[in-house]
Amino acid sequence: DLSRTNWTRKKNAWSSVEFTLVSPSNWLADEARRSSLMADQNVMVIPNGIDLNCFIPLDRQDARKTVGPSNDKFVIAFGAASPMDARKGLDLLWEALQGFNKRIGEGNCELLVFGSGSWNPPGSSIPIRNVGMIDDDRKLALLYSAANAFCAPSREENLANMALESLGCGTPVLAFNIGGFPDIIDHRRTGYLANPFDVKSLTDGLEFLYSSHLAGEDGRAACRERAERLYNGRTNANRYIDLYNILSSGNIDRAAASYVLR
Repeated sequence: DLSRTNWTRKKNAWSSVEFTLVSPSNWLADEARRSSLMADQNVMVIPNGIDLNCFIPLDRQDARKTVGPSNDKFVIAFGAASPMDARKGLDLLWEALQGFNKRIGEGNCELLVFGSGSWNPPGSSIPIRNVGMIDDDRKLALLYSAANAFCAPSREENLANMALESLGCGTPVLAFNIGGFPDIIDHRRTGYLANPFDVKSLTDGLEFLYSSHLAGEDGRAACRERAERLYNGRTNANRYIDLYNILSSGNIDRAAASYVLR
């Protein structure tokens, strides 16, 4: 059993070593605290950061003129390096969109998909705009800004960068209540946390975002404020420097109290 052999080797090597572990999400930090190898170590949380000078709220109408979605539609964005990857849950979003489309009146929503490949399921009245792989952060900011909501219905996820980027652009995020998404989304304030893998709950989330204030300027401001407070790349880089300095001084307790972000 190679996994057992590897675990034993690590246990022997690390049992007398004191680590300070840094996780980008509370979920992963909690997993480390529960693990047999790391349960006795110090675990802190410093989120990944994004460039908030690039991912900024842009005028929605201007963004739509540039990247193409209809001005009169409720636009839901979905993005992944590989949208067809089952872990990313596009099939669950598509199923939820069928119910959402009926609730709000057929033809009133549009799906914006970016990533390699294209999503073209047969027999649907929901317009789909595939924009392909995007390797330009400025264009990504336009796509997030053009959408009314960004949906990340992942079956597995830690701290999804695209969700952070969407918040930076002032666009609320819809996701399942798993992994790092509870860190990212302030439920009903900067997005919606659906019950894990429940299509009806995902549909309810779409309807909430459609009918709530989050699609307006107040919602955009709340999303941006959360991104600036938690996911500023420069600020979080400085948190690592501060943590290093604290640990160098030998003050482990202070570090443990300072780096659990909720």
